[in-house]
Amino acid sequence: MRIADQSRDQQLRTLLSICGYQPERQFHPHGFKEFAAQNGFPWSAACRIFVKAYANLPHTCIYLGDVADGCAKYDFTMDISVKAAKLEQATPDFQKMCAHCEEELLPVGTFGYYYPGILALDGAGKLYLYHDYDERVVQYDTLHEALDGELQKNTLGFISRVQFSVID
Repeated sequence: MRIADQSRDQQLRTLLSICGYQPERQFHPHGFKEFAAQNGFPWSAACRIFVKAYANLPHTCIYLGDVADGCAKYDFTMDISVKAAKLEQATPDFQKMCAHCEEELLPVGTFGYYYPGILALDGAGKLYLYHDYDERVVQYDTLHEALDGELQKNTLGFISRVQFSVID
């Protein structure tokens, strides 16, 4: 699908749409709520809203096709699921992330271009992204903003392949 002619905002909306996101989407948050309670992670109305909108999207990995130098050329991963959150919560990188933020965070999965990082939420619904190759933890207000941040140095030309994930 050619997206080069779209505005940046529309490109990001198309990317989310291809992942399976629709504005009226309402995924049931029970699994995440239970995961948070069992592990002492924050759970709030903001967490519930985020999970209902973005958890378990049917397509978690898409290829951003390249058409010229400077275009995105790799997969973008957005795996927001209890399964991914459980894997991340046990890592030293998640512990580093929490210590750096000085916040109680709820891991929600993996997210990123080419080399995904850990995505987490605080009780107010702020997103935090940490890649183990970068000491910074980047904070975003929205997932749309996080997408733009991850792809900031890339021109989006085509979305040419979708990989399906198996959702437990």
